[in-house]
Amino acid sequence: MSINHSLTKNQSFNDHILLFGSTGLIGSLTLEELLKVELYLDAGNDLQSKLKVHESSDFNHFTLNKFFYCINRKLNNEKRSPTNEYLMERCKATPLIFRGQQYYLHNNTSATPPASQSSNPSLGNNVFEEDGTIYLTQTVDNRRVTLSFRQTRQSYQLEYLSKDLKNLLITFHFTIVQLVFEDSTRWADLLPSIFSKEVELTPKESNHAPLKLPHLDEVKTMICTLGTNSSSAKHNNYDRYFVDYHLTFQIAQNFTNCEGKRLVIITSFNNSLISHIFPYFKTKYQLENDLQNKLTPALGQIVVLRPGPLVGNHANLDDRDLRLRYSPSLGEQLKNYREWCWEYKKSFVKEIRKIGFKTKASELVARAMYRKPGSSVLGYCVPASKTAYATAYMATKPILGELRIVTSKEIDYLT
Repeated sequence: MSINHSLTKNQSFNDHILLFGSTGLIGSLTLEELLKVELYLDAGNDLQSKLKVHESSDFNHFTLNKFFYCINRKLNNEKRSPTNEYLMERCKATPLIFRGQQYYLHNNTSATPPASQSSNPSLGNNVFEEDGTIYLTQTVDNRRVTLSFRQTRQSYQLEYLSKDLKNLLITFHFTIVQLVFEDSTRWADLLPSIFSKEVELTPKESNHAPLKLPHLDEVKTMICTLGTNSSSAKHNNYDRYFVDYHLTFQIAQNFTNCEGKRLVIITSFNNSLISHIFPYFKTKYQLENDLQNKLTPALGQIVVLRPGPLVGNHANLDDRDLRLRYSPSLGEQLKNYREWCWEYKKSFVKEIRKIGFKTKASELVARAMYRKPGSSVLGYCVPASKTAYATAYMATKPILGELRIVTSKEIDYLT
C-alpha cells in the first residue's frame, strides 16, 4: 500500500531549543533523547497538541523542524548511533488522534548520514553534516569574535493510516548545531549576538542554502546541564562557584530577554538542612531561588530536576578495549587474565585523573546503592539515562504552572 505524496498539503512547525552542557554525561544523553521520534509522539505531548490546533484544516502532512543549538567549549566528535531503527515496534500500538479518528503507524522511512543510504530520496536531500566558522562583529564590547560550528541534520518520515485508509504524514527534521567558543565566561554576553537573526551558518564546502540562526525571542526553551567537579575545575583553572552558579545564572538572565521562556535545569538533590551544611548544595539552593526570583523578565516556566548520585560513566569509555581474551590453555589463560587486570588498572587510573576521585567514587556508590534500602540517605541514586529522559521529556511536554520540581525518585519512575 503506497501513499500519493503529491496530494498532500503540508504544514510546518519550527521549534528551537538551546542546550548548555551537551558534552557532559547528562547533556549528551539528553541530546540523544531529543533525537528520538517517539518522544514527540506520546499522547498529549508535542505532536498531538500541534495536530489538535489544525483539526479543522485540510492539511494531512505535518513537518516538525526541531533545531538544537549546543554551545560548548570544544567540538563533540562522538558519533551518535541511530535511535529510531525499531520505531515501528515501539510506536505501532499507539495511535494519533486527528479529526476524531485514530491513525496508526503504517510505515516509516529515515535518512541519516550518509544520505546515499536513505530509504527515501526526498529525505536524503535534507541530510548532511557540515563544518564552518561564524564571525560576530556586533558584540557587547564591539570586538570581533570567531566561533566554529558543526551542523548535522537527520530526517524521519512516518506514514499513518486510519481505518478508512485516510493518510497522515509526519516528517521530522532534526538539526543539531554545535557552536564552539572556548571562553565560557563570554557565553552569556554572546547570546544576543549569536541569536540576532543576522547570523548565517555558511559551511566551508556545501551545496545547501545557509541556515540563518533565529532571533533569541524565537528560542523559547533552554536546557542547562552545566556542572563541574573538582578535577575539571582544576584542569580548566576556574572556580567551581563560577560554573555552578554565576555562569548558569548569567546565561539564564540573557536567555530571558522576553516573557514566556522555559528553563529546564539540572541541579542536585537538596533540602534546607544540607544546603546549610555543604557549600556545593548551598550554591545549588541559591541558584534555584535566584532563578525563580531575580530574573527580569521572569521565566514563564522553570523545571528543576534534582537527581541524586548518578548511575553512569562520566568518562567516555568507547575508546578503551578491556575484553578478556580466552585460551584453551590454562597457562595462556592466566597470562591473558594478568594482562587484562593490568589494562583495567591503567584505564581506571586514567579515568580518575580525568573526572576526579570523588566523581568516580560517587559513580561506584550510586551503582551499588541504586534501589537498595538506604539509598534515600544518599539522595536517592538514579541512572543518568533516566535523568536525561526526564530532562528531554520536561523540555518538550506542555507543562502547566510556573514552577515544577522533579525529585530523584520521580525521575526514576517517570519511564
